Amino acid sequence: MTRARSDAATRSCWPLRLLDERAGDDFQIYNRGISGNKVPDLEARWQADCLIKPDLLSILIGVNDIWHKLNGRYDGTVEDYEKGYTALLERTKQALPDVRLVICQPFVLRCGAVNDSWFPEFDQRKAAAERVAKKAGATWVPFQEMFDEALERSRAGTLGRRRRPPDHGRTPPDGQDLDGSRQTLTR
Repeated sequence: MTRARSDAATRSCWPLRLLDERAGDDFQIYNRGISGNKVPDLEARWQADCLIKPDLLSILIGVNDIWHKLNGRYDGTVEDYEKGYTALLERTKQALPDVRLVICQPFVLRCGAVNDSWFPEFDQRKAAAERVAKKAGATWVPFQEMFDEALERSRAGTLGRRRRPPDHGRTPPDGQDLDGSRQTLTR
């Protein structure tokens, strides 16, 4: 990879940017996400995934719980999702009392397979994820709101324009940091 491509990749990908900006720190980032997993799948593999004993653990789960239900391959309810997610975090906090939890809001854009049949249940699942995060004392990352805002800016023709946020001297073009990497993580 050329240096120019490496620099561009680093700027647009928050884990790479973090490792680049804090190169002297001893960070190790493990991505244990598995496409298509639902809360029960996460529960089944949780013990092995957390053997690494992370300092910070971020979780994004929920889209497949409803998608598989709508496709007839799963029958989990919003209550099942919330109960299973809560139990998973309680178990995690017991095993790893010092871990910092970051819960990411499940998000979708209304296109392709995501149509009106997803709602209002998907909104209920997003609300359940936020309740789970609050109950666990976790940092909450509101991805849906970030993407909705970006979509509105895109429709208004302002996505990609630079703007100066109140607490930063510079920011990349809108949309590059929709993953929350510019947010200060606080409880």
